[in-house]
Amino acid sequence: MQGLSTKLRTAVKAEKWDEANSIVDELAKANPENTISPQMMKMNILFMQKKYDEAYKIAAALSDAHPDDAGLQNAMAWTLAAQPGLEKRDTVLAEKMAERANKASGGKDPSVLDTLARTQFMNGKKEQAIATEKMAVGAADADQAEQLKATLKSYQDGKLPKP
Repeated sequence: MQGLSTKLRTAVKAEKWDEANSIVDELAKANPENTISPQMMKMNILFMQKKYDEAYKIAAALSDAHPDDAGLQNAMAWTLAAQPGLEKRDTVLAEKMAERANKASGGKDPSVLDTLARTQFMNGKKEQAIATEKMAVGAADADQAEQLKATLKSYQDGKLPKP
């Protein structure tokens, strides 16, 4: 597995996309019970190639297949909403994933609430984003709350904060 991971990093760095996808397939065969990681890798490889529509199809299918996996939903939503370098974002899909993550986590995880607020703001739902970010601040510990308060202020000022 370690050798395949190293080969994958090398192929991606060299932008050898067919080779990278073949290595992801090998990783999937070596660990058949883990179906999520290979799909995430393929999605990220497509993002690197700027094949956004294909990447979002994988993301949507993965989200639909694991609606109750709060960690997965939140990670994918954050990627879609905040990953640097994405020239085309599916913010509607990101918000759907963030809503699933929030439902699966019981509406009390500050990181998930923060992601949800970001997607709401990006979709023009400023007041909803502010309310959600206030919930994130309220659910956070002291250290995390300070950062979330800065994010809340950005939304209140009508600005999308840097990720």
